[in-house]
Amino acid sequence: MKRTAIVIAALLLVAVGVVLIFADSLKWHGGDIDKNGSAITPGDLATVSTNCGVGFPSGVRGEHFRWLGSGIDPGLFAKLWAPAASESQLLASIASMPNEDIHLSGSPEPVWWKPSTGTILADRTYQRKACYVRIVLCKEQDGLMVYVKWFSV
Repeated sequence: MKRTAIVIAALLLVAVGVVLIFADSLKWHGGDIDKNGSAITPGDLATVSTNCGVGFPSGVRGEHFRWLGSGIDPGLFAKLWAPAASESQLLASIASMPNEDIHLSGSPEPVWWKPSTGTILADRTYQRKACYVRIVLCKEQDGLMVYVKWFSV
C-alpha cells in the first residue's frame, strides 16, 4: 500500500512537471497577434529585423504585422513601408542574403501579403538559425514595400 502511494505521488509529480513545461512553452510564444499601421511598435519592427537578419533603415514603418505564437512553432508575416531614398541600402542588405531553394508548407499567407503588387527588386528565401525566411523588396508608387515571412522549423 505504501509503495503504491509512492508510485502515485511520483506519477503526479511527473505529470505536474510536464504541464508546467507545456505551460511555459505556451507563455514563451504567446498567442496570435494582428496589428496594423500605428499599432505596430518599434519592438515589433525589431522582432522582424532580428528574425530575418536584415537591418531596416530609419523611416521604415509597419503596415501589417502578424505574429503566430499559438502553434508549436512560432512564425510571423510583416509588410513594411520604407521611403524610396532607402532603396539602395535595403537592396544591398537583402541582396546579401543567400537565396536557397527551400519551401514551407503550412500557415496560409494573409490577404495583405502580396509581393507582386509592385516591381520586385529583390526576393530571397533562406534559412537563418534553423528558421525559414522569405523577404521580398518591392518598388511601389509611394516608396518601397518589404514583405517578410519567418517561421521556426
